Amino acid sequence: MIKNETWDRKLNNNIEGVIKIRYDRAGGVIWMALGTALGIGSIKLGLGTLQKPGSGLMPFLAGVLLGALGLLMVCLHPRRDSEKKRDEGVSLKQFWGKGACSLATSFLYAFSLDPLGFTVATFLLIFSLLKIMGTRKWLTPILISFLTVVVSYLIFEVWLRLNLPKGILRIG
Repeated sequence: MIKNETWDRKLNNNIEGVIKIRYDRAGGVIWMALGTALGIGSIKLGLGTLQKPGSGLMPFLAGVLLGALGLLMVCLHPRRDSEKKRDEGVSLKQFWGKGACSLATSFLYAFSLDPLGFTVATFLLIFSLLKIMGTRKWLTPILISFLTVVVSYLIFEVWLRLNLPKGILRIG
């Protein structure tokens, strides 16, 4: 009896490891899709040239980076040490639901960037992604979203002098 129980335990641990590897791969596919959506949306804004970059250049590069990191997640297997440290409390339904919501939010961002403007659309994107990923408090996502918008605005609009979309509210 003892040998069967330990064998069953080892088999269950191996199955859990396979499921976690699939989660990583599925997450990588989701990040690749998000990167692609961001790249496509940013091309509509205009990439410009290296001498005179357009407002879509940095989001395009961010999309390429997201896609490349997603590809790495798909191709690389996690090590056993990192598997033990992960939270095992996420069901497959929650995992795909959060991924689908994140993807939909990114598509909405790409389409709402011109009408809402960079500051409002980016604030809503970051806030939504933080809430989707499970942040229960409200103040933390609001502060992180606000700081992200301010730092991004300072880098792109002030320092790099890129013309970011202003939107109907003319903020930024």
